[in-house]
Amino acid sequence: MKSGVPISRHCVITLKTSEVVVDWGNGVFQDIRTGELLPEDDQNVSHTSLDEELDVLRKMGLVEKYDVHNVYIIQMPEPPKRTIE
Repeated sequence: MKSGVPISRHCVITLKTSEVVVDWGNGVFQDIRTGELLPEDDQNVSHTSLDEELDVLRKMGLVEKYDVHNVYIIQMPEPPKRTIE
């Protein structure tokens, strides 16, 4: 059985574009669905993710569960990595 990694609830936010991301701090946002790293843009932040939004992610198999303090993300996709060429 997959086990979710706890992420502080206040770090899981919804952008105005409806993407749910983890705010890792230092200007690093990561999309929960794609693993894509997004540039920080405070004007794009809408709100801390609501229960209804987290329920959708739970049904998609991306979130195991959530409570008042944490969101248990099953697996964050690895962000794309640059290769040395």
